[in-house]
Amino acid sequence: MYGGDEVSALVLDIGSVATKSGYAGEDTPKFVIPSSVGVMGGEEAAASEGSTDAAKKAFLVGTNALSVQRDGMRMESAFTDGVISNWDAAEALMEHSYKNCLSSDPSEHPLLLAEPSFNPAPAREKMTELAFEKFQVPALFLSKNAVLSAFAAGRGTALVLDVGGGTTTATAVHDGYVLTKPLIRSPVAGELLSELLLKSLQSRDPAPPIHPLYTLKRHAVGPGEESVQVQEFPGTHPSYHRYMQLQVIKDVKESVCRCAFAPPTEGAPLEISSWESELPDRSVVDFAWERLHLPELLFSPSPLRSRRRSSPGSSPRCPTTPRGCRRWCRNASARAILTCGASCGGAWSSAAVARSCPA
Repeated sequence: MYGGDEVSALVLDIGSVATKSGYAGEDTPKFVIPSSVGVMGGEEAAASEGSTDAAKKAFLVGTNALSVQRDGMRMESAFTDGVISNWDAAEALMEHSYKNCLSSDPSEHPLLLAEPSFNPAPAREKMTELAFEKFQVPALFLSKNAVLSAFAAGRGTALVLDVGGGTTTATAVHDGYVLTKPLIRSPVAGELLSELLLKSLQSRDPAPPIHPLYTLKRHAVGPGEESVQVQEFPGTHPSYHRYMQLQVIKDVKESVCRCAFAPPTEGAPLEISSWESELPDRSVVDFAWERLHLPELLFSPSPLRSRRRSSPGSSPRCPTTPRGCRRWCRNASARAILTCGASCGGAWSSAAVARSCPA
């Protein structure tokens, strides 16, 4: 029934940072929305307001909905350590993707659902139950992210380095199947770098203020001239304020931070030269130290091991992934190294991966 080229299947990939949705057979997703959702009401609001009406949760999904400040709106993520744990938020993301993004009836289209390579069996069962019982999909296929990335590059066997927002994984794929034994997973990823960049700025003396976009208002002061005024919103939830701050930091990280082409040594340390960037409030901040030192944590996370004991670097361990495979697939997976993920654009480069994954 669903074999052949005329399958009108939908593709959904719920990631730790962004949720992608689109149609099978197309090159890119149609819609990309944040995986974090805004929540109004719930038990937290009922406890603070003392009202039973506030106990009903209302989810706000999508970039436009999250860009508007609302008193009492808190931010929640569907993921914990790279695995879906908040199923109410995941259901809200799927419903928004179907109704508001794709404008499709889920009962009329088969669904290809991407999942992490380390996704446990209970999470797969819960996702399958949600797809069939809640959305009434006619057919469902769960596929690993690493396998889909390898197929998209025209490879059936490869070593896939997925540098996402919440986790970094090195996965060996052989003939379209994930080898779970040599799989390596690390929490050092894009979101952690954004948090460290924000903490680095806050630890300066004096610390430059990081004003989210919702607090800024422009005023015309003359022909072609504008001034930016900072507004205060006392009813803003702390989680929303921090989420919007991290969005500003994320833009700075993606435009400023880079990986060094050569690993630092005692005789040749990382370069620390002035590198200024303008924030949304038109203030200029110098990111000389953070520009190269923060991305280096992806390869040498030793400063973080005191805080996070299970934080192995991604690329230094990449050669161990093929060695964990059987001999008949070891060479094949090591010959094709693919990089993908939301954080491999700015902080990663082919030269940086090649220096840590020698042939």
